[in-house]
Amino acid sequence: MTHRRFIWFSLFSVLMLALFIALGTWQLQRLAWKEKLVAEVEMRKEEPIITLTADLQDIPEEYRYVNLAGTCQYIDSIRLQAKYYQGKNGFQYLVPVKLNDEVAVIVNLGWYPEKEVPLYTQNAGCEVKGIVRTRFKEPMRFLPQNKPEKNFWLWSNIPQLVSFLQAKKTYSKIRFLPIIVQRIGETGNSTLYPIPLSTDYNYRNDHLQYAITWYALALVTVVMYLFFWRAQKRQED
Repeated sequence: MTHRRFIWFSLFSVLMLALFIALGTWQLQRLAWKEKLVAEVEMRKEEPIITLTADLQDIPEEYRYVNLAGTCQYIDSIRLQAKYYQGKNGFQYLVPVKLNDEVAVIVNLGWYPEKEVPLYTQNAGCEVKGIVRTRFKEPMRFLPQNKPEKNFWLWSNIPQLVSFLQAKKTYSKIRFLPIIVQRIGETGNSTLYPIPLSTDYNYRNDHLQYAITWYALALVTVVMYLFFWRAQKRQED
């Protein structure tokens, strides 16, 4: 290897080493975040259930269990497209629920398959037990996005959903809580749609393995560089 090529090889090795270390460190940060999330979900299970009312002062935290009673506005339901569940394609069924004449909350009643019709179609009083959701994974920019102007929804963007509903005369003066309540209940082989979504969050946590992989590649990079460095020194001698 010529001296000039060895210099370029050295620069490349340094860049790759920095990249592998950065990726390993990022995975350790993701590991800490995932462990904190799992601990939070488990902690919420042990806390008392909150009754969600219109005059509730503090918005419940993510994954907090709640009860609510109000009027389910089934005729204004929103469906999330292309949701795969129990081996079938279908939709998630979102419904605004009026807690009183001034305050409402969006409730995810669950999933139903493409060729089925939800059990609920007319506005009616309802009682819901569920968990609070405030954070949803946003799709990458190059993937299809929500199109509120066409009532086409792929994910639960709470501000978009609230704006869409408040554009209707029925909700123009209604204040929506900045959460979605995910209904819980039996998630077995029920044929009464929609079926509540599972709350058994089995979060994948492979970040430690990924971190070890990246750090191992960093070590391999160092070993390879030392090998070529010694070979270069012998060649120069």
